[in-house]
Amino acid sequence: MALPLHVDKLETAPEYARGDYIANSNKEVGGFVLDGTSGGGLTIEHGVSGLKAALGETKTDNQQMRARLAKFVGSDGEALDPDAAFDAITKLAALGDDADIDKKAAALADDKVRGIETRHKAELDARDKRIGFLSDTVTGGMVRQELVRQLTRTDDGRTSAVDAGVLARSLMDNVRAVEVEADGEPSFELQVFGDDRKRRVTAKSGSSDWMGVEELVDEGRAGRLKPFFKAVEKKGTMIDTGGDAGKTTTQSADRPGAPATMNARDRLDYHYQEQARQAGS
Repeated sequence: MALPLHVDKLETAPEYARGDYIANSNKEVGGFVLDGTSGGGLTIEHGVSGLKAALGETKTDNQQMRARLAKFVGSDGEALDPDAAFDAITKLAALGDDADIDKKAAALADDKVRGIETRHKAELDARDKRIGFLSDTVTGGMVRQELVRQLTRTDDGRTSAVDAGVLARSLMDNVRAVEVEADGEPSFELQVFGDDRKRRVTAKSGSSDWMGVEELVDEGRAGRLKPFFKAVEKKGTMIDTGGDAGKTTTQSADRPGAPATMNARDRLDYHYQEQARQAGS
C-alpha cells in the first residue's frame, strides 16, 4: 500500500509509518508530509521542484532547437539535405574567410569556360583535319581523272604506250583543283602551275589566258612524255605467201611485221628496236 504524501493529522497515517512524517513547512497548508531525507537528503518538496525546473529547461532547449532547425527548411517547406548543406558549407569555407568571393567565383567560372573552349577547339581541329583529308582525296581524284582523259586522247593519231595513270602522276604536281564561286555556288576549277608554284599563262601566241590542262598535256606529249606515246595501230589482213598457203596474219598497218596485240612493255621494246634498226640501215 502506498503511503500518502500529505496528511492533515498524524493519526490518520498508518501507525507503522507515523515516524516517517514531519510537520509541513508550508504553514498555510499545514498538516504533515512524508519525510524523504532518508532517500539521499531530498524532501518530496525538493524533488517536485527539481522536476519542474528540469522540465522547464527541457522546454527551453526544445524551443531553441526548433528555432535552429527552422533555418534548414526551404521556402517550399521541404527540409534541406544535411549532407548537401555540409558539402556547401565546406566549399564555402574553402573560399577563405577574408577572400573576395565574387572574384573567386568568377575565376572558377573562367576555368570552366576555358575547359569547354579547349575541348571545343580540339573537336573543331579534328573535324577540319577530316574535312581536309576528304577534300584532298576528292580534288586529287578530279585532277587525276582529267589528266588521264587528256593523256588517252587520240586526236593527234597517237595514244599512250604505257598506263595513262602512271604518266598522270608525273603531271599531278602541276595541276590543282582550286575552289571558286560560279553563279554564287562553290565549285572547283583545275588550274595549271609551274615548277616555281606560280600559275602558268598559255604559250599560245597573242593570248594572255591561263594555261589549261589540255595544253599542259599537249606540251608533255610533244616533249618529255613523247617516248611514251605511239601511233594508233590500224589493223589489217595480209596474205602470207610464204609458208602455209592461205594462212592469214593480223599485223599493224603502220608497223609492218609488228604483232597487233602487244602489252605496253612490248610496244616500248619494239619501238626502240625499230629506232635502232632504222639507225643501222
